[in-house]
Amino acid sequence: MKKKRIIIILILIFIISLLPLFYESISLKENKEIPKLAMYIKENDEYVKYSSSNIIPDGYRLNYASSHCYDKDNQEQSPVRNFIKVTEEGLLLSSNISLSCELYFDPQSPIDSPNFYLKGIDEKCTKEMTNSFTLSWSKKEGEIITSYCLTEEESPDNCSWNFISENSTSIEGTYTFKNEGNGPKILFAYLKDANEIISNYSEIEIILDTTNSNCEEINKELTE
Repeated sequence: MKKKRIIIILILIFIISLLPLFYESISLKENKEIPKLAMYIKENDEYVKYSSSNIIPDGYRLNYASSHCYDKDNQEQSPVRNFIKVTEEGLLLSSNISLSCELYFDPQSPIDSPNFYLKGIDEKCTKEMTNSFTLSWSKKEGEIITSYCLTEEESPDNCSWNFISENSTSIEGTYTFKNEGNGPKILFAYLKDANEIISNYSEIEIILDTTNSNCEEINKELTE
């Protein structure tokens, strides 16, 4: 009986010793604030120490390409974008291991508007509600484009954002006009980066005529 009590006590001690690791894992998985980080901002072409908080410096964006994260054995864990997320509240960590990070911030600059066109439509009138499109863009150093949006509204506030592969500089797809009825349509294209910065829009003006009764005449008038 005494031997069983000793075994039970040893098991309880072992379980209690694991609790800190368990809670750390849960905490990190739930995207709690980053426990260990060093932040550097670019001033006069040099990076200088800024702070060790999770608050993003005003007027700066995170340069993912220059930033690094390390585990407790000082082994680099990459890419940083897998662990560090930019949100309205600040920087958040998503990881099930303990990490320390060196984060580098560049002065914020606007994202260039994408090149945008509807494929196969050389004129300004289409009879199709659904049309193929191509978006292409250039990226600045350290910039990661994460998603795009096509909308018939000039504001991106109600955008449904679509994921873009990190290394992409173009994407093709289809868009179906949401607003029913024939007549003039304007389609706006936006890009968003890993810092949640939204580009200015590119736009296409087109006339939708699902009956196709007037498209040939409209296109002839527009090209004359």
